Amino acid sequence: MNHSKISQRMASFGLVLLFLSGCIAPVATTPSPIPSISTPTLAAQETKQPEYFDPGVAAYEKGDLDQAIADLTKAIELDPKNAQAYNYRGAAYSGKGLLDQAIADFTTAIGLDPEYLDAYANRALAYDNMSRLDEALADYTKALDLNPKFANGYNNRANVYYRTGDYDQAIADFTAAIEIDPKLAAAYAGRGNVYDDIGNFERAIADYDKAIEVDPNYAKAYLNRGLAYSRKGNIDQAIDDFTKAIELGEQSVEVYAGRGFAYYNQGALDLALADFNKAIELNPNLASAYNGRGRVNKDKGNLDQAIRDYARAIELNPKDADSYVGRGLAYRVKGNLDQAISDYTTAIEINPNYTDAYNNRGIAYGAKGSSDEAIADFSKLIELDPTYVGAYVNRGVEYSRKGNDDLALADCNKAIELDATSWLAYFNRGSIYKTKGDLDQAMADFTKAIEFNPAFALAYSERGDTYQAKGNLKQALADFSKAAQLDPEKAIADYTKAIELAPKDAWAYNFRGLAYYTLHNYDQAITDFDKATELDPKFAKAYINRGNAYDAMGNFEQALSDYDKAISLDPTDAQPYNERGIAYQNQGDFDRAIADHIKATELDPEFVDAYYGLGNDYLGKGDLERAIGAYSKAIELNPKFAAAYDNRGVAYLRRGEADKAIADFTTEISLEPQYANAYINRGLAYAQKGLKVEAIADYETYLRLAPDSPYRTQVEQWISELK
Repeated sequence: MNHSKISQRMASFGLVLLFLSGCIAPVATTPSPIPSISTPTLAAQETKQPEYFDPGVAAYEKGDLDQAIADLTKAIELDPKNAQAYNYRGAAYSGKGLLDQAIADFTTAIGLDPEYLDAYANRALAYDNMSRLDEALADYTKALDLNPKFANGYNNRANVYYRTGDYDQAIADFTAAIEIDPKLAAAYAGRGNVYDDIGNFERAIADYDKAIEVDPNYAKAYLNRGLAYSRKGNIDQAIDDFTKAIELGEQSVEVYAGRGFAYYNQGALDLALADFNKAIELNPNLASAYNGRGRVNKDKGNLDQAIRDYARAIELNPKDADSYVGRGLAYRVKGNLDQAISDYTTAIEINPNYTDAYNNRGIAYGAKGSSDEAIADFSKLIELDPTYVGAYVNRGVEYSRKGNDDLALADCNKAIELDATSWLAYFNRGSIYKTKGDLDQAMADFTKAIEFNPAFALAYSERGDTYQAKGNLKQALADFSKAAQLDPEKAIADYTKAIELAPKDAWAYNFRGLAYYTLHNYDQAITDFDKATELDPKFAKAYINRGNAYDAMGNFEQALSDYDKAISLDPTDAQPYNERGIAYQNQGDFDRAIADHIKATELDPEFVDAYYGLGNDYLGKGDLERAIGAYSKAIELNPKFAAAYDNRGVAYLRRGEADKAIADFTTEISLEPQYANAYINRGLAYAQKGLKVEAIADYETYLRLAPDSPYRTQVEQWISELK
């Protein structure tokens, strides 16, 4: 029997290429601190101020702008040449958004006193808010002529230069402001914005750091630093900054949209969805928020909602090529290839150099069977970007479909030359070699594909088929089992068809049982394993699998019986010892569990799971030193074994070695950023060291990732105690 599970020889690369840059999409407005209004100051006067002036100033300073305007108007009536009264009333008008009236008052004040610095500064700000930037620059420059040490003047003029795109002059002015007043947080933040815009993220972050150091409650600085971290690809730090900005009261569209894109790039789709919903609530006309929500809905499988979101983004911004491509992807997944191609074509019309649009249109043409059109798109993409790995992989697929394996191999080789970790290139090249009968080279390539993508079910299936063709049934069985676990729904469908064709194929029942087991349908799994052992009473792996199903159901007695049977059939197989050890462990019988896991490691010294299980046994017994040793061996064999780092960290923490525990939990988080328990464990380690800020941050991340945790009240209490 052929256990291959693919309907065509080669897999297409590309539907995941478009949005995996790790960068946040830009929000609608450029984040920058709003220049502060230059508060009018009273110049020394030898003459007495008119009646109503002092009450008007007091009302202004209290924020009662209407009363301030009324009082200052009366003061002006009593003394029409009082420049300060006009300046204060202009500031009040400006505070109410009545910028024309404000400018008229500031102009009158300047006419009465041509050296009145505050009037120039305030009129400049009014012009700035009206986007009359040339006039704003002229007034800020005049104010600086009057007072070359006017730090806020340099800061505010720098913001105008920033808006005009004169980045060099903006940096110069922000720097001048900082030199005059090293505690002017807005100047650091403003200069950070300029560096962010020109792509110098390191310097931008350094400036935001300084702004926050000067003013730890500067919410905008956290927001902007979060955006810089996002663009730099530091997603965890970006999320922390966006969250801090929100805690400090930042309720802008930018902060929720920014965090939404960060969560999306992290794969936290539910959290991303909540943030995009909030951004849309704040601004129902923000195209990028609908684009972001469309991405989330597409990835969650809510294709109709994704299409509606992208359509709304396009309605708000008809030149949004990204949203056309996003909607095209949703149509593609729904099987509406013509509409997908239409959207990709529109994206290309908007941006003729949009490489991802060519890539995805090529994939859609390929899915329609239009290989020539697909090849043309991939070739155009390669012309635009000769280093675009996916284009070579995908063009190779189409060449293979046309029967031109030599060109297909050449494209696979080029993809591997450009990216030695391109698992699809290895897989597709392996498929070609397999068809040509070069099974050794095919197996080598399938193994490479698995090395670089251990979750690629199809590679296990094809390698299993290759092992079977070479007569290595034991390894074939292992690969088919892995494929069934990685893609259980497809496995159930495929093996059901296989059983219809060959009702006495014990392997097919076994693999279908594995797929049911993976989906936690243990009753159906046991039924299939029963049939497999009935058809082949010496099928040791089927007994192991049935034992696992019984163990998962809590039927330890039957599980142990099946493991014993498997061991009697093949005493040299490490797996049943490992599984029986887990069953003993689940019952709290750690001594027997240890004996079985040691036996498994003796039979297979590279059995990673057995060392991990042994570590759990020792941890359960409280033998921390041996637990750490076993986990360390598992990590040595598999440096990306996240759970081993987590449990070794727990062992270190119980031994009071907080630094080693923190290192392990941090590695675990780098491998699995969404694993909530790692954050609470690291938080406990930080708390043990007295690092309150770090502990609180980890506890809060835990609550964000596990909002329904039964430990929520306890964790909130810990946070309260640390604060």
